[in-house]
Amino acid sequence: TKGGGRMAIRLIVYLEVFPGKRDDMLAAYAHRSVAIRAEPGCLEFRTLQDIENPDRFVLIEGWADEDAFTAHTKIGPNPEAVYAQTLRKAIGGERYEYEPTVGKAS
Repeated sequence: TKGGGRMAIRLIVYLEVFPGKRDDMLAAYAHRSVAIRAEPGCLEFRTLQDIENPDRFVLIEGWADEDAFTAHTKIGPNPEAVYAQTLRKAIGGERYEYEPTVGKAS
């Protein structure tokens, strides 16, 4: 971690749905998002659909720190996660470390 503190992790993952799988993707991630948000250290998990290309999605994930993210990635492959991955392919992504803001911005 930079600066000696525990930095939060932000992931932005770009996805493209396989042909004919958009409705299945929407349903799978609506359900999966609830489960992921309940994981320890999850600050945010959102699925956004591209307005101009509805077969493209962005996952926005926020984790309290590297340990929380690592724990998330080590959860065994459950049938729901495996199924969701069969509906799309990752086409890019970004990863950031940041200090979560405490309180309101002025």
